[in-house]
Amino acid sequence: MQPNIKLLLLAILFPTANLLSQTTSTIALETPNENSRRAQSIYFELGGNGPLLSLNYDFRFTKSQKGLGMRLGLGYYKYDLIFSSGSTFSIPIAINHLAGNAPHYFESGIGFTYINNTSKGFIFGILPPSSSVQSKGSVLVPSIGYRYQPNGNGFLGRIVFSPLISLNNDGEPFLPWVGVGLGYQF
Repeated sequence: MQPNIKLLLLAILFPTANLLSQTTSTIALETPNENSRRAQSIYFELGGNGPLLSLNYDFRFTKSQKGLGMRLGLGYYKYDLIFSSGSTFSIPIAINHLAGNAPHYFESGIGFTYINNTSKGFIFGILPPSSSVQSKGSVLVPSIGYRYQPNGNGFLGRIVFSPLISLNNDGEPFLPWVGVGLGYQF
């Protein structure tokens, strides 16, 4: 009978020990600290992935102020230049990574931007000259730069080198470009 008592005690104690360990880890996860919230921000960018002016939403994939994240944006502007006039609509999308310590981060990433230009002429040399009213294209946008981002809510600023690499067969294949972003982290 002793082996049955030992098995019974083991059957009772083993699940109980497992339940206690789950309770302890749950309590540890609920303890708040500065890095337990996922960084999210909204900012305007001049240049960059836009490629001229865009409004962007940026977030981290995990509950952290740094690491892997993503940005989604919309750009629209009208222009009237000597060589071209019309309007441009763009959708910048990018995966990015922040490394460093708050509030100063090194930012790197890779993005894709769809551009719809409704005019004649050139637009940044990345879409072909056209006698038609509308030209469409897309660019690949790698980026590296600096981001100022506080631990909590507040001002966000960034400056990046982000060359535009045409994915079209026409137009300039590579255009050096920069982006400056100003916004708010919440």
